[in-house]
Amino acid sequence: MTWHARLSLNYRALAGKTLLNFSHDGPLRILQSLYPEGDAICHNVLVHPPGVSREETI
Repeated sequence: MTWHARLSLNYRALAGKTLLNFSHDGPLRILQSLYPEGDAICHNVLVHPPGVSREETI
């Protein structure tokens, strides 16, 4: 079984902070935006639902 997914990420800087706007289609999601290096650099946690097999690719 194949799960098709699309994830569109749009980063922008606003008042010294990097912000993320995203859209998705399918099982991929952005769980959280993190700023461990300060407001200028945004890290995101990407999640996929449980049940991914070794034959599937992300």
